[in-house]
Order: sequence, then C-alpha cells, then structure tokens
Amino acid sequence: MGLNVQYKPSAGCLGNLVVQNCTLRGGSVEYAINIDGPSSSATLAPGSSIWDDVVVGPPDSLQEKTT
Repeated sequence: MGLNVQYKPSAGCLGNLVVQNCTLRGGSVEYAINIDGPSSSATLAPGSSIWDDVVVGPPDSLQEKTT
C-alpha cells in the first residue's frame, strides 16, 4: 500500500511544499504482553515501548508456537 502526502507547513502562497512518499508493508512483530487467565485478555506489558518490539518477518513467516 502506498501513502503519498504533500503539505505546506506555512500559510500564504510562498514557501516550501513538503512531499513524503511511503510504502506500507505488512510484517510480523513480537510484542511484550501480559495475559490475564481469568478474563482471557491480553494487554501490552506496562513500561514497554516501540523500541522493545522485535520485527520477525513478513506476515507468513510466523508459525504457531506451542509450549
């Protein structure tokens, strides 16, 4: 999926036009989560951030893990 954004950060006719072109792709990421057994709910772990996420591959790269 492509996302193309063009905007002008200042008012008026004169100024710079900012152009940003991005390609969005699906992927698989491992997140730190907490699972609450009685309520069967999963939430992101407290204190986790985007910097804790681990990219593991495209959507079909993960296989179901059994422990």
